[in-house]
Amino acid sequence: MPGGGGAALSARQPLSALDIAFWDIEGSGSGVLVYRLLGGPFGSVYRVYASHWLGGVKTPEEAYEGAREAVRRGFQGFKWIPLRAPDLRENERRDSQGGRTDGGRPGRRRAGR
Repeated sequence: MPGGGGAALSARQPLSALDIAFWDIEGSGSGVLVYRLLGGPFGSVYRVYASHWLGGVKTPEEAYEGAREAVRRGFQGFKWIPLRAPDLRENERRDSQGGRTDGGRPGRRRAGR
């Protein structure tokens, strides 16, 4: 599965799809929009974020450019995994030796977030 999450998350995805499908069937059969079945609108303004927008960046400068582009397009935030699995293992090794790092901090700071 892209982005990780493991078997537990993978098993829940089909159930989530079925849940949405059943709500849709109920709404279609009764002529009511799903959001009304769920209690109606809960707000009129929703903040959005870009998910995994910065895939593949290798430098703080690339993170900065990607973050700035996400902000330019109207996203108010982004979800990003700054390290690949081998990098995570290296980061854990480095952290255990007292050399803590934060690969996302320069991109967040320079994007104004």
